[in-house]
Amino acid sequence: MEKGILTVNAAGNDGPLLSSIKNYAPWTLTVAASDTDRRIVDKLVLGNYEEHVGNAINPFFSSVKPVPLVYGKELPSSCSEIEKR
Repeated sequence: MEKGILTVNAAGNDGPLLSSIKNYAPWTLTVAASDTDRRIVDKLVLGNYEEHVGNAINPFFSSVKPVPLVYGKELPSSCSEIEKR
């Protein structure tokens, strides 16, 4: 991501195997469509206990402990092994 520009490309349907894609460029974000016939809904609870319900991408809980809500531009582009945990 040079100069703050994110390059995105469509996955397409021509991967080497069934249900796969082919993309060799590590500097791009590859996105794909889905034909999932269900809606996944989850609840976000803020530190002040305000609740927000909306669409989610994971059908499972992402965390059992509180995590900070952050603005992506304020985060560093890399972190140490300790910070990853």
